[in-house]
Amino acid sequence: MRHIETPTQETLNKGVYCMETPAEGSPRLRRQNGSMLDLLLLKNMLTSAEHKAGSRFARDFSIGSVGRVATASWKERTGKSAISMDMTTRQVQSRMSFNRAWNSLAPSLRDIAWRICCFDEGLEQVEKSLNLPRRSAKVLLAAALDQLNLHYSRPQKPH
Repeated sequence: MRHIETPTQETLNKGVYCMETPAEGSPRLRRQNGSMLDLLLLKNMLTSAEHKAGSRFARDFSIGSVGRVATASWKERTGKSAISMDMTTRQVQSRMSFNRAWNSLAPSLRDIAWRICCFDEGLEQVEKSLNLPRRSAKVLLAAALDQLNLHYSRPQKPH
């Protein structure tokens, strides 16, 4: 059985989430700003360990600039290695950490973790784009985050 933290009023008051009462009358959380992982934690759909693992995966992706670079660099580029010369040590370490975490995931779980953690897509959106059955993304994400948690909790070998 998984122990799941419940959202506190203090967390709700930070402005990240607000209570919404739709026409049906049942209140629910609506995301204003904050990650999908934060919302899933507040909705008791993730454990704090799973949230931490997913957040680290997303942080390594972001810092390591594993995705497309959205800014232009006006520095003169010379040779093929110019991109790697622009990277800081932290970016290189984050990229290596992301690649190790990516390789630790089962191939069938990589896309789910990548889309939700790194690109902040919603569960329903992922299910539609990957042609998954309804409500299956939650189960697949939990499995992926459990694998990431195991990966991050292992002692890292020196390089």
